[in-house]
Amino acid sequence: QQQPIKKRKLAAAAAGSNGGTEFEVVDQSDSDDPDGGSGSGGSSSDGDSDADEFDALDDAGKAEVLALAKRMLRRKDKESILEAAYNRYAFHDDKLPRWFAEDERRHMRPIPQVSKADIDEEKARLAAIDARPIKKVAEAKARKRKRMQVRLEQARQKATSVAAQDDVPMASKMKEIEKIYAKARAANGVKGSKGKKGGRSDKRKGPALDKRMKKDKRGMDRAAKRAGGKKGR
Repeated sequence: QQQPIKKRKLAAAAAGSNGGTEFEVVDQSDSDDPDGGSGSGGSSSDGDSDADEFDALDDAGKAEVLALAKRMLRRKDKESILEAAYNRYAFHDDKLPRWFAEDERRHMRPIPQVSKADIDEEKARLAAIDARPIKKVAEAKARKRKRMQVRLEQARQKATSVAAQDDVPMASKMKEIEKIYAKARAANGVKGSKGKKGGRSDKRKGPALDKRMKKDKRGMDRAAKRAGGKKGR
């Protein structure tokens, strides 16, 4: 600002010496904002566009961006990444000689800033997030594991009581213990099978029997059993 003031003083002095008939010569100064006017309000729109671009990427692209972001948290790595952004790919010329294009294609390679292990790690993290079960499914699995632990604990107590019996052979003890554990593992949280409402739980053939027919059938079974016992004697 010192230079325009000096020029104005010189112009005023010249105008005074000429009798005040000439106009004052003043250099045009920048009256606008040095940043080129009012600030732009497009920062929010730029952020939205960046988020949309990130969402449009596939899993491999998202993993690479996240790995780069993790490295840029450190100042030294951030500076190296920014410096590596200026590479041979920063410009593309047309109508180059064939030998030059072949040489560039052979040697023009950007330096990777993240390793394949970092990208694979982010891929695995994204896959784990996608494969995470919903809350109700996780709670149901936890309840199932808890029931299994309770059944195994009960089976262990029964097996301990069986093993403490002195008047039972060892082979019988082992067989009974194996049976207890197999029953505990095969229970799968179901204590017993219930039949359909108003029906029978078993799969017998024939029509349903009323109370009179059931009583008659039991009597016939007892008579047949007694007759079979007499023949055996």
